Amino acid sequence: MTGALLLELPAWTRVRLGPQLEIVEGAADLARLAGCDVPEGLPAILRESSAAQLVADARKLAWSGAATRYARTRAGRLLELILTRTESGFELLARLPENVLQVMENLSFAYRAFLNSPLAVCFTDTQGIILDANRGFLDLYGYQLDEVVGENPRILKSGRQRHDMYKNLWEEITDPERGFWSGEVINRRKDGHEVIVFLTVSAVRDGSGRHVGYSASALDITLRKRMEEELEAKNQELESLNRLKSELMAITSHDLRSPLHALTLRAEQLRAALPKTGPGHAEAEAGLSRIADSAHRLSELVQSLLDLERASSRTMRLSLRRVFLDAVLRSCVETLSPSAEERGAVLRLEVTARRERIVVDAIKIEQVFSNIISNALRFTPPGERSGDQLVRWRGRRKNRFDSRQGTRDSAGGLDEDL
Repeated sequence: MTGALLLELPAWTRVRLGPQLEIVEGAADLARLAGCDVPEGLPAILRESSAAQLVADARKLAWSGAATRYARTRAGRLLELILTRTESGFELLARLPENVLQVMENLSFAYRAFLNSPLAVCFTDTQGIILDANRGFLDLYGYQLDEVVGENPRILKSGRQRHDMYKNLWEEITDPERGFWSGEVINRRKDGHEVIVFLTVSAVRDGSGRHVGYSASALDITLRKRMEEELEAKNQELESLNRLKSELMAITSHDLRSPLHALTLRAEQLRAALPKTGPGHAEAEAGLSRIADSAHRLSELVQSLLDLERASSRTMRLSLRRVFLDAVLRSCVETLSPSAEERGAVLRLEVTARRERIVVDAIKIEQVFSNIISNALRFTPPGERSGDQLVRWRGRRKNRFDSRQGTRDSAGGLDEDL
């Protein structure tokens, strides 16, 4: 069968004739084809001029030859005839040529499509000798048509492919069950430059299934492969930089946390060693408290940076355990109360839900709550910080766990344009 575009030609009707062109076998089939009753002799079904030409052809026909002719029947139908000589007489092949011109036109269209295809396409015989190539093929490899016709496609070999690849190619295209091969190949142009192509080689068979040659189409992917290589190199460079960043972050965080821990411990020791009374006691204790509080906040900042790094590298692990969230909130309020007082505000916690444990990472959830409360304090205008800054915990609502932590403040919030 041909493709959808190339219409099938009508089948031939085979008729066996005697030495005088009398019909020996196939009379009924020929009658249907000719559109009239068929007498014993073939010339009787043809118009006089066509019959005379056919008789003349039969007289001159050699044993190894064939006579082809278009003949008009007495019913007015046009037949395409092929006459050959046999030992007992003649054999006639006849058909209606109604689709021949349409098929020729479609074949011409298919050939023009081949010539104008942006792919590099060539056809070879069964021995791999190039019979034809299109403009895309000639432009890609830099040859003229007369330089490739009659040559083997091995003129394009770059020597960069393994022998196993060509062995696999031939095994697949000669396999009747498969009949094609596809893959990336490095070829060489006439000027010596290499091109990377995605190549498809297919076996070509005629209507009877007989192998008549091969077709090969190639898409130039040289630029794409170079871009992929550059992208891969950039990715490797970025991964290297990312690893360096992680290492620097780990080293820096360690170097910062150690002195901060020592600073916090020393401030606590000094505060514990202060005389309970005496001049400057209150100021000294307040100063040491601020030192310890600042060190604690810097430690939290370092921990946040580490968490951000772990999140970006997808290595963060949660330390889950059961905790009372109101206790976590209370710890946040106590920790941030000195900072709130410095801003002229008083933090107050209001818990309206019954206590219950939930499974969370206590350190991470404390960081979340601390950030929310700190932002409320930081962005409340100075003139509006007097009085309580309420932190409310609502807990479970309407038979479902809907834990909420909210703060009441007078901050401006985000710009509406955002």
